[in-house]
Amino acid sequence: MSQLDHASAHELLADLALEPGALARLDSTRHESASGLAAHLAVCADCSREVEAARRTEAALADVAAGAGGLAAAATDRAIAPPASLRAAVA
Repeated sequence: MSQLDHASAHELLADLALEPGALARLDSTRHESASGLAAHLAVCADCSREVEAARRTEAALADVAAGAGGLAAAATDRAIAPPASLRAAVA
């Protein structure tokens, strides 16, 4: 598949962001849209930054969920302390 245009790449990134872990699997997938997206990311700094930001956000959320005893614990009404790495990243 050829490189995706910017609008198509942006739409695909939005779709991938809705599926937990999809961005992490993006590099290893053989789906034809992934190769078109990879070609677009190679030349589009805006979309590349968007992917990296989404990956960092996903990793931070995973850290918070793990530190809180998993997602089931995070769904309770007790306070959740963010990990030091997240607190340092936003300070």
